[in-house]
Amino acid sequence: MIAPLSEMSGNSAAPSTRLTVAPNGDLIIRLAPPAVLQTSSAGSPLVVPKFESPSILAYNGANRPRQFEFRVSRSIVTAHSDCLRATIMASPNLSIINVNDHSIRHALELWLRAVHGNADNLPQYLQATHAKHAWNAIAIGEQYGFSPQHSNAMKTWFTLFLPKRTSTGRHYQSCPASGVSVLLFRPPGSFHEIDQILRQASCHCRKVTTFDYESALESLGIWPIASAIERFTVAQIIEKLKKFEFNPDPSGCNSGACRHDFKKSVEIAIRRVNADFHGLCLNCMNRSERGVGQSKQDYFRKNSPDNGCWDMGCRFGHGHSTWRYSWMGLAADRKAISIKHQRNNEERIQKVRAAKGLRAVQSGLSGGSDESDYEDEFFDAKEETY
Repeated sequence: MIAPLSEMSGNSAAPSTRLTVAPNGDLIIRLAPPAVLQTSSAGSPLVVPKFESPSILAYNGANRPRQFEFRVSRSIVTAHSDCLRATIMASPNLSIINVNDHSIRHALELWLRAVHGNADNLPQYLQATHAKHAWNAIAIGEQYGFSPQHSNAMKTWFTLFLPKRTSTGRHYQSCPASGVSVLLFRPPGSFHEIDQILRQASCHCRKVTTFDYESALESLGIWPIASAIERFTVAQIIEKLKKFEFNPDPSGCNSGACRHDFKKSVEIAIRRVNADFHGLCLNCMNRSERGVGQSKQDYFRKNSPDNGCWDMGCRFGHGHSTWRYSWMGLAADRKAISIKHQRNNEERIQKVRAAKGLRAVQSGLSGGSDESDYEDEFFDAKEETY
């Protein structure tokens, strides 16, 4: 939900930080602390800051929340933000726009500077150091109507953030299939040839290719995949993926990583999901609800696959995706079952490779405490070679 906008003046008692985004700007965007209406002893209305937590108090010794003011160009924000344009058009003579939520300060400032053409020269405090900063930026971009139309304005910021993401190991949920999704969200070693090619690539265009790939998915309305699954059925996501078009420019790529056939990657993912997902299964739904007095061991045994089969005891045959989306129990239990299956499957693959005299591949589940059933999402865009 978009934070409330108004043309009323903000809380004048609150200390302000004034930031210039456009030196000759003719509009102020003020992020003010949330306020609640109270009544004074005389019965008259009184607007006071709504203190959500102690963390927003005591700026420069003042026990008041701070408000932030951005001087921007009216024409630029009108051209780049659907939300702000609607507010300005409703009040053409508006000089200050108040947003009653200062918690979005960094993400909104990032977008404002980006659409003003300052993405190459951002203050250090706007550099993303954690995945939540990237997700906050994506969310604010969508809420205020900056993206997906103007996502390219953020390309520089994103490519600077990418090396931090790829060097942290397994900490993030998986995304739709492709070699680039390996680069963004898969842990090191989760995949084989594609993972190694992209991880070891030395080309700078790798980062731009990653951003452009994400933008192509975002234009389909299925990025990030976690939120898309909440809004669309698997069938709807597949239909949207069928419209995927992405043709990177690999002419200057000295590593070959950007020459990967990303469209084929998505086609492979679609084929695998179509083969594996067959709707919801009532038998799996019933089994995944733990019975009163049922031991954990028995519960896990009845819900675990038998030699890779996820439909044992079910009325119709199906794969892992149907089992996953039919799950009615605790998410932690589902993940534990999937992880154990993945470990067993990787051990089987290692044995097969060893029997063929092939070099062993590092397990995608080795180390780390943030393991998850990463096979829940779309598969990697690589044909099996063993």
